[in-house]
Amino acid sequence: MGKVDAKATLTVFASLDASDQGFFSRDLPVIVKRWVRSGKLRVQLRTVTKDVEATSDGDAASSAALATAAGVDDHLWEFVASLTARYLGHTDDDLLTAALGDVPGIDPAAVRAAAKSARVVQAVKRADARASKIGLATFPAYVFDSDRQTNVRLDASCPRCLVRSLEKVMQREGTLPPLDPEQPTPTPSKTPKASLKQPSRMSGQVSLAAFEVKSAADPRTAAARSRGARAPT
Repeated sequence: MGKVDAKATLTVFASLDASDQGFFSRDLPVIVKRWVRSGKLRVQLRTVTKDVEATSDGDAASSAALATAAGVDDHLWEFVASLTARYLGHTDDDLLTAALGDVPGIDPAAVRAAAKSARVVQAVKRADARASKIGLATFPAYVFDSDRQTNVRLDASCPRCLVRSLEKVMQREGTLPPLDPEQPTPTPSKTPKASLKQPSRMSGQVSLAAFEVKSAADPRTAAARSRGARAPT
């Protein structure tokens, strides 16, 4: 999400059997508005298969594979948003099927087939390997990278912590002026709520219109779309 040539990247490592609705409804709209739309930051999502607090590794692994496969057809964020909105503490095949059905334009059968492909399996393994190397054990976890700073773990221990933590590292990048004590840092509580709503259990539709930042100007994106495929992001 965002420009591929952005100088800074926020990587969200997520176990989809331990979903955090607050990131989509509270944090992501603020991050997109403040940094992604201006081209300063790119946000990428990596689904992992291990979480010490997950109900089972199998559920996390199935979710990670399906999410990564959905990303091949440029539906990663929509699928994860739908799954997160429906999440009630446990992930099973019925929930995954319902989440796939929420996303317009997705082919559930094709995604399930792609989830077993070597390309997707290797992508999930790479996400697991990087999370392990950084020392991540519980998810979601948020990591900032740039030419100046690498593997910076951001604090997300409270509702406003992630945005504040991200602002601090962006200031060190020189992309933001020092904080003005007369102008408090905007917080997610003052930001209009995202348009993502709880989908219907029967036939809900999920929209990420508030979050989307198109990168059609990027020739690699255009070429990938013309071929009908895109690498997971």
